[in-house]
Amino acid sequence: MWAAASPRLRAELPALAGLARADSWATDAHKWLNVPHDCGVVLCAHPDAHRAAMRARAD
Repeated sequence: MWAAASPRLRAELPALAGLARADSWATDAHKWLNVPHDCGVVLCAHPDAHRAAMRARAD
């Protein structure tokens, strides 16, 4: 996913071709962006649907 930010790598890596069609992306910023503490990142096209799905609660 981060390689797609580079125009050169985006053109060279065929595995990135379908990335733009993804509904959502999730990554670990601590591991990949050197954030000094645990940090997860989610980018989603439909945040309301995502929030609704995550509101399910168990007894």
